Amino acid sequence: MNRGLGRLVLLIGTIAYAVVGVLALLSYMDNVAFLSLATLGIVVQVALALPLIAFLFGGQKMPVLPYAKWLALLVGLLAVAGMLGVPRGSHQDDDLRMSIERRKTSIRDDLGARDGLKLKRELAAADKDEEKEVQKKIDDLAKELSDKEKEELNKELKVLDAEADLLRFDEVGRVSDLLAAERRNVLMVIAAFVILAGAWLMDREGPAPMA
Repeated sequence: MNRGLGRLVLLIGTIAYAVVGVLALLSYMDNVAFLSLATLGIVVQVALALPLIAFLFGGQKMPVLPYAKWLALLVGLLAVAGMLGVPRGSHQDDDLRMSIERRKTSIRDDLGARDGLKLKRELAAADKDEEKEVQKKIDDLAKELSDKEKEELNKELKVLDAEADLLRFDEVGRVSDLLAAERRNVLMVIAAFVILAGAWLMDREGPAPMA
């Protein structure tokens, strides 16, 4: 009877672990990155359920209890490290925003913004005799680019501003989805220990089948 109960508990834990892992993967790919090291990490975590699925549904022989112990330990360590399922703090991911800001800064630099700021600082510290010379440098700076080049760069800046506005618009939904996914990580921990409980119950009737 224990083996039947243990197998049922193992089945429940395995399905719960796999389902929560897949949901974490989908949430991360949809809201953060389709392909990244973190995405690969979640895929590997979900794949940890495959040997148990093969055991339960495919008749594959394996040392279930040792595997369940190892899985529970690994899941616990990943949870403490904040790397289980959707990584802790994913809702605060600023990579896309910073990418847009870096591009905007680069364009402004091309437009002479950095040099202009340096010259304005120089002008503020200049003596009266030096002010005209520094002011001339500022005026010349504005003439270095053609009107067409300025128009193209300013157009790109407007596109990036629109991208940043769209990102802010989508931020609420993205953060909400990721926070919900991060909270679901605890279900993976519970599922791992349910798996361990099922394996232990099965083992009470005798060691689980070995390969």
